Amino acid sequence: EAIEYVGISFTDESYTTRGVDKAREMLMNIGDRPYGPEIMQAIGQTYQKIDEKDKAIYAFENLLDMYPRYRKAPAMQKEIVDALYALGRDKEAYDARTKLYQTYGPKSEWYKDLEISDEKDRLTNIEAAYNISEQALRTNLLIDLQDAQEMDAEGTDGKPKYEDFAKLCEIYLDIFAAD
Repeated sequence: EAIEYVGISFTDESYTTRGVDKAREMLMNIGDRPYGPEIMQAIGQTYQKIDEKDKAIYAFENLLDMYPRYRKAPAMQKEIVDALYALGRDKEAYDARTKLYQTYGPKSEWYKDLEISDEKDRLTNIEAAYNISEQALRTNLLIDLQDAQEMDAEGTDGKPKYEDFAKLCEIYLDIFAAD
């Protein structure tokens, strides 16, 4: 709880207007600490709660840059996706979902490293990563299909979009064959 309050304090604009940068600087100066990712996560989630989506995205991107092996990284990438989508930045949200399933899905280095780790919550985090990354890929699949169908309905050639959809289906079957 104290860690969360430290993170929240960096979002107080009467204290600092560059909370994410100041937190990053502080964490880099004190070295590798287990609570570092939680502080950055608290900053991002606080910005999400007060509807400062761009600042939340910036905080989560910094978290992932600083702690690429963070056990909750897929959930942080999903926070980026959700914020981009809420801002109406659909193409960026699509790309962030692609990054999510490529970086944290079952075929990724991150996922494989977690599978062989001795982390106490390993299985819970593996399951969460699997579910979040599968949902991201499935959402992109549905968007591609919907785009293709809309193009057909408008009288434009939807074939290229259907081809994108088919390629993404192959990726889905390669990564999530059990589903």
